[in-house]
Amino acid sequence: MGSTDKTPIISQIPGETITTSQEEILMQSKRKSLIEICFVVLVVVMVVITLFLSIYQGVTNRINGALYVLLGLSVLGFVAVEIFLIVFIRKGDLSPEKVWFLFAIGSAIIVESLFTDILVFK
Repeated sequence: MGSTDKTPIISQIPGETITTSQEEILMQSKRKSLIEICFVVLVVVMVVITLFLSIYQGVTNRINGALYVLLGLSVLGFVAVEIFLIVFIRKGDLSPEKVWFLFAIGSAIIVESLFTDILVFK
């Protein structure tokens, strides 16, 4: 479970033809990887925008400026939880079937980022 073997699950031996089911599995794997990468990029963009806006508003707003910075830091707390979960899944401490929970935490990060951005610019 915790192996670090980097070989692909389905590898083609020279001279061997790929069957239709193997092609479908490869396409599903590529599609799943593309969806995961797009989701991670979306989360990262939202977090960066939120951090930038909260720090900007905290610096320009002399009264209660620290509250805006704390809103950005709370988003970083969620990101830390997500990173710990990714590490646990990669190590094998958490079952790979629990990837849906990563998507749930990522969705919560996106929602918190949106609400923070709205609150920062009332």
